[in-house]
Amino acid sequence: MSGGTASEDPARTTADVAVIIPAYRSAGVLDTTLASVAAQTLLPREVVVADDASGDATAEVARAWSGRLPVTTVVLDENRGPGGARRIAIEHTTSPRLALLDADDVWLPDHLETLVAAHDRLGGIVTADPIRWLPGTALSETSVGRDLPIPPPAAQRAAILRHDFVFIGTLFERADYEAAGGFRDQFRGPEDWDLWIRMIRRGTVVHRADHPTVLYRLSAESGSAHERMVEQERAVVLAALAESTTEEDHRVLTRTLRDIEARTALQEAYGLARADRPWGARSRAVGGLRGPGRIRSRCAAILVAPRLATRARDQRVHDPRWWLRVSGRRSTQWWRTRR
Repeated sequence: MSGGTASEDPARTTADVAVIIPAYRSAGVLDTTLASVAAQTLLPREVVVADDASGDATAEVARAWSGRLPVTTVVLDENRGPGGARRIAIEHTTSPRLALLDADDVWLPDHLETLVAAHDRLGGIVTADPIRWLPGTALSETSVGRDLPIPPPAAQRAAILRHDFVFIGTLFERADYEAAGGFRDQFRGPEDWDLWIRMIRRGTVVHRADHPTVLYRLSAESGSAHERMVEQERAVVLAALAESTTEEDHRVLTRTLRDIEARTALQEAYGLARADRPWGARSRAVGGLRGPGRIRSRCAAILVAPRLATRARDQRVHDPRWWLRVSGRRSTQWWRTRR
């Protein structure tokens, strides 16, 4: 572990906020991310970078910012995944509020000021309104907020059990985080969804910033990474089911699990079609016909023409520019696609 203290800037104030950055093999992008923190109109009291056993120069890049940011670098001796890395980073801080930042995202200069001001007024979890960014290609034309509204407080408990509507770039009270039990190591990818479920079940209310303040970096691997998340999402839902205390929660989660299983059937059907097993693909696609409309229609396309449907899907999803166009309603958990 190493730490540093940034020089004071009399023109800017500092908030009692700790910025939490899990980093895995992030040496090529971390400078840009930390530069965006250093450029904030409201500076954080603490910044912790948890190097998740990267094996590259991630820790050295973080340490190089010790003269410009109050940054502490924690090097993990084994890979814990983003949830475990965030949990350990949080344990190395004392500030009463926590701000989450992924190692390849970029904050616009007013990000922290905007989230702190909203939290001062509203409390709870304040989530940013991100803009999807594919370096070297473009920014998305709209932010997430237009297509994925935050449900009203009374509806948030049921809604979070259906899909994750909270972007990872958030600000919240340490006390609320600790009361919910913090990040759990067993989930890799949807570990934040698991945390939001537990926080919202305890009564924490989610609010969104009133304008975009984050660039969310996508990559050419976003499509395949999105598929790998399905089994982890299923694990989150099963954990939430085991911890359910009301019949309504159980009913909603049972429906969510059914939809995830339909998505699994669709993905396996695509895999069988790629392996030149069209009848196997058709048989597996039947399992997705009870899923939501988009899944159901794609499974129906496989029943008609497995190879053609799979080829069309791969051309679309493996074009990284598609991820700039996809709306929040069509892919409510798209921010896990790079992990």
